[in-house]
Amino acid sequence: MGRVGKASTRTLGFDLQTLEVFAIVCRTGSMTTAAGELGLTQPAVSRAIGLLEHKLDAPLFQRSSRPLKPTTAGRRLLSAANQIVGEALALPGVVRSGSGKLLPQLRLGILDSLSDPFVPQVISATRTISQSLTVITGNDNLLREAFLRHELDAIVSSSSFDELNGFERFELLRENYIMVMPANEQPFADERGLRELAGRSPFIRLEAASNMGRTIERHLRRIRLVIPETFACSTIESVIGLVASGIGWTILTPVCVRKCLHLLPALRLLAVPGQAFSRKIYLATRKTELDPHAERAAQICRTVLQKVYAPSLYPLAPWMKAAFVVK
Repeated sequence: MGRVGKASTRTLGFDLQTLEVFAIVCRTGSMTTAAGELGLTQPAVSRAIGLLEHKLDAPLFQRSSRPLKPTTAGRRLLSAANQIVGEALALPGVVRSGSGKLLPQLRLGILDSLSDPFVPQVISATRTISQSLTVITGNDNLLREAFLRHELDAIVSSSSFDELNGFERFELLRENYIMVMPANEQPFADERGLRELAGRSPFIRLEAASNMGRTIERHLRRIRLVIPETFACSTIESVIGLVASGIGWTILTPVCVRKCLHLLPALRLLAVPGQAFSRKIYLATRKTELDPHAERAAQICRTVLQKVYAPSLYPLAPWMKAAFVVK
């Protein structure tokens, strides 16, 4: 992203990038944090917000609150900005498509660990391909079952449907599993450190009934690390909440941590030592059912992940770009 604050039109006096800066300040609650995500200086972000407030003749943030909170005017602008930025992200797919015909309806299921800002941006952007949009969020198993029952037209999940005929998949991203520990734990870089941690601190499990839980348990068996059953939670938020409170440690993915970004000061993130293991996220559709819009929907998802989602993850650790890769 380049310099902001330069008017794109004489009429508005601000540009799309300025709206994007505003939306990220709203999400992070901090101009400094937003500047880090965007690769800008804090004064540049402050000038962009000041420009918007001047041009719209309204205060957009409550300056006395920490983290920053939008005013009533700021909340109204945020709703409009999310829609405008989302539709702008979809423009490459619109331009490349040879058909301007919209789908009458799109019922889309999205993995619940893919939280804000992915879901609202995708909702805004998919208005360019569908007259009516319904979005359901849930875990892998529930989405898969609803999709197979024809209750959903497409799903964003880790299900590849390799074993079934009649389905089309578009890979969106690959993410490595990572260590999530209390902030006061010392970092380590080898399996010996992992085994020492497992011997003195409880492992907070995600229920083995989930796809992610089963993958993590298979990895622990593969490296012959036997960890007694102590704590098991059914939700990502519960697992990370226990880790943040100092109860124990866990293994999850960057997407899971992004869902609980507000707890980051209480966490330490490490790459899993030894052999890395990962999961892939796909957009899955039934073959030919959404043509020619299936590829456009996949590109919308990739663009949101690359332009909006990934920049909030990469600053978390120097190795994060290798742990979270958009296809």
